[in-house]
Amino acid sequence: MSFKELTKYRMQLLKVLSEKEFSLDFHIFAMEAVQDAQYISEEDAENVAKLIVDCANAGDGEDEIIEKARFKVDYEKYVFGVKKALYGLGVEDGRVENLMSLYKEDLMNAFNHGWSAECVAENMNDDY
Repeated sequence: MSFKELTKYRMQLLKVLSEKEFSLDFHIFAMEAVQDAQYISEEDAENVAKLIVDCANAGDGEDEIIEKARFKVDYEKYVFGVKKALYGLGVEDGRVENLMSLYKEDLMNAFNHGWSAECVAENMNDDY
């Protein structure tokens, strides 16, 4: 990705990282977290960058930011896994998006309880 292609929050992230005194490990973590989210979608990458920027500007420490960003990235990967499992069950596009919006709160609970994305997708498909 070229410098010109960096989006709003990723540009802000670079600025925050250069202006604030964070460790080298934190710099690496922040860039890898955004990159991991980018594999899911550009929107998720922007959301992770925004989260890190907002936390840094609020004065959160490195450990707090890392915890919040890891949770965000892990949750987005989980949601992506549920969508992938729904498609694997033969669920059509429009219905997948409908299920995802209907079960938004349930997804967070399932994630927090460690339920597999495949199991959640099967239950969503059966219930609806």
